[in-house]
Amino acid sequence: MLDAVAPCNGAPNGLATGIRSSTAQTLVIAHARLPPTTRSKPRFLGYSISVHATRRSAHRRRRDSLHNLLIVHFRLNRVFVALDRDGTLIEYVPYLVDPEGIRVNTRAALAVRKLNELSIPVVVITNQPVIARGLASRETVDEIHVQISAELAKFDAFIHGYFVCPHSADGVCDCRKPKPGLVVQAGTSLGIAPSTCVIIGDSWRDIQLARALGVPGLHVQTGPERTHDGGEKSFPDVRSAVDYLIETIV
Repeated sequence: MLDAVAPCNGAPNGLATGIRSSTAQTLVIAHARLPPTTRSKPRFLGYSISVHATRRSAHRRRRDSLHNLLIVHFRLNRVFVALDRDGTLIEYVPYLVDPEGIRVNTRAALAVRKLNELSIPVVVITNQPVIARGLASRETVDEIHVQISAELAKFDAFIHGYFVCPHSADGVCDCRKPKPGLVVQAGTSLGIAPSTCVIIGDSWRDIQLARALGVPGLHVQTGPERTHDGGEKSFPDVRSAVDYLIETIV
């Protein structure tokens, strides 16, 4: 900036050099009198803006590098997440039979979107005895899932599949949680071994299912069963559980 000073009115170069030298000395003296916090870096026009822009750019590069690393990690390890539905992905409503009664948990939707961004498949596994009891048809349950997907789409989030046990508690089947049938179905559909899934739910059934499969089970406190008696981790919501999952795996 100082070297840009030109000879004035055709003055010889020596005069211009004198002007530059005098100006530089003045700047050095003034700079030396400033407090240390002020004189650490000259505040020339555009300096602060360029430094902040550079820092932001470096932060974005680090963030993007970590994001890409996570994607590679999860693709190589073929992980998928199995979410409970009522009290986990959506607000708990006993025997939900009306699509209009759906309330998607915002934090759960954000968690699903995060998993989507990392290319981790997300499925829903749910016991729906309302079908066996005649309170709702399988078509109605499917309509509820269509509505859930529509609500998730508002958050740019999506579910890879819904897997339903239609049987009652006293029925004979291999799919009612905590039995492993739904996770096996999901793994087969995705082409991923059930032994690589992570189960997130609000119920003891979800935790028992995880134990039976020998996979991580993360309890969330968004349903009626806010505590559990196992040694598994418990989280306020699905987003907190997913954040923990990502941090611990990487």
